[in-house]
Order: sequence, then structure tokens, then C-alpha cells
Amino acid sequence: MMMKYILNSIKAQLSRGHLWIVTKAIFSFIGLSVTFLQALEYLLPKEYSQPIVDFCKGNLKYEIFGLVVIVFVYNWKRLGYLWKCRSMEVTIEIKCCDFFKQEGSKLIQFPDTFDTDIYDKKLVKKSSLNGQFIVSFFGDSIQELDKKIYETLDANNVKSSKNPKLKGKKLVYSSGTVMHLEHQGQNYILTAFSRMRPNGNSSMSRIAYTDFLSSLWKKLAVINVKDETLNITVFGASSISGLPADFSYQDKLHEIVKSFFLASKNQRLCKKLRICMTADDYRQLDYEDIKSLAAYFDSHLSQLDLKSSHTERRRGVSFKPLFKGVL
Repeated sequence: MMMKYILNSIKAQLSRGHLWIVTKAIFSFIGLSVTFLQALEYLLPKEYSQPIVDFCKGNLKYEIFGLVVIVFVYNWKRLGYLWKCRSMEVTIEIKCCDFFKQEGSKLIQFPDTFDTDIYDKKLVKKSSLNGQFIVSFFGDSIQELDKKIYETLDANNVKSSKNPKLKGKKLVYSSGTVMHLEHQGQNYILTAFSRMRPNGNSSMSRIAYTDFLSSLWKKLAVINVKDETLNITVFGASSISGLPADFSYQDKLHEIVKSFFLASKNQRLCKKLRICMTADDYRQLDYEDIKSLAAYFDSHLSQLDLKSSHTERRRGVSFKPLFKGVL
């Protein structure tokens, strides 16, 4: 476990953008050091400045090594970051972790037909989040999962339409439809995310992505999340037909967080939203991305909280968005 954590932590530093940030910082420090020594030679008498210059030149390799270590430590990208909005009592955590091993309810996106076929027609990829869920917990009993899905949807009178042209299941549910499923003592929430097409592929447009998030939070408030923590992944992290190429991983993350905070203003969804990422996905977020994300959270949380600031002050609570690294 510890070895995996160390390897993931090292892997997180190896994105091209992050290495470029570290390289620029190293050369900047070297430039400042050279300028400092030149200033010493210019300002001080030679008998004072020369010993310092000679010492620095004689220990150059140790100084460069120490500099590299300091820069890497200072710019170290941790495997988790936490933001708290005290007035709304909401926390968002971004974490490089194993989604299925986290405490709390787990939200898993499916196509709008809730297809589970990973073997015959292969409508669901085994490598996808819902594919991993099916293989890990219902690999030999997919019919049991199908039965639970339909029974839960029917019990809650969830409306659907029929599309006989589809390869797999014919019933189609609206975007953001959610259903609670308890299995082996864990709470899972399945949601209708992408549109299933007659060719067996899922697709989604940019507008549909925003509409999905809006619908998802509203419907989650209705079913009442069972745990204080809700675990999700970045929806559509893998390539989905229909989403524009310039709709980046970080753009999706921004959309999720922004919509979550807006929804949390009017209704309680959960106490903590944990956004889980694989090591490969986490590499896509460079240190500068995380810092810009932190600035975005801080400014956005401040804007959301302006209306309630007087109330909070009367209570003796000042609103300060917290940004804290979590190991």
C-alpha cells in the first residue's frame, strides 16, 4: 500500500507541464545566484568577496543538487487537495486514489439505458468506471444487477421512453436520472450520463454535459445521499463522441465544481464531495492548474458567500475559503 502511494506520488510529478515548471524555477534560481555573486564582487572589496565566490564555485555540484531538491519539494504536487466553504458547510476534495476503496457513497455514470452488457454486444467497456463496477461486483450475476436496476426505477416511478432501434436495452431514461443501490454494505448511486446510440456507442454534446450536471444535483437532493461523503470521478474523463476536443479535463473539473457549489446553495447534497482520479488522470493536472483551480475556488466561494456574509459575521464566523494539501 505504501509503495503504491509512493509510486503514484512520484508519477504525479512527471507530467510534461509540471517538469517544465520545475525546470524554469531551477534556472531562475541559478540566474539569481549568479547575479548575487556578481553583485558581491562589485560591491565588496576583493579580499571579502573572493573567498565567497571561490567557496561557491568549489561546491557548485552540491549547490545545484540542493537547489534541485528544494525546488522539487517546494513545487511538489500532492496526491490530494481540500477546499472548505464554512458558511455552506461543504467540502470538496480532489484526490488521486482508488475510487472503489473510498468511504462514502459512490456515484457511477451509465448510459441513459443503464446497459450492463460487457460480454456479448460489449456495450460497456470493462475499463470504464461502470464496467469495473459490473466486473468487480456482478461479474457472474449481471442479471441480478439488471433486476435491481429495474426494480428500483419502477419502485420510484421513474419515467422512460422506448427506442426499439437500440442494440441493447430499449428503455431510455432522462439525463441525470439517479437510483440508489446497496450492495455488500456499500451505497452506490447509478446515474444516466451519456446518450446510447443505435450503433452501440455512447455520445454527449457540450450543452448536454451542462444539462446533465444541473439535473444530477437536483435529483440527488431528492433521493437523499445516504452518506456524508459522495465519491465521484470526472464525468467524461475518457473520450466520448460529441464532446469538443478543446473541452479539457480541467474544463470538466471546473464545470463539476461550479455546478455543485451553485446547487449546494439551495439544497443539501452531501457534506463532502470527493473527486477521485487515477494516477494517469491526475497527471493531466499540472501544479499551475491546481493553483489556478484554488484561485477559482476561492474567488467563486467568496462570490457565493457575499449574500450571507453579514449573517455569518453576526454569528462570529468569518468566511475564509481554506486550501490545504492532504497526504
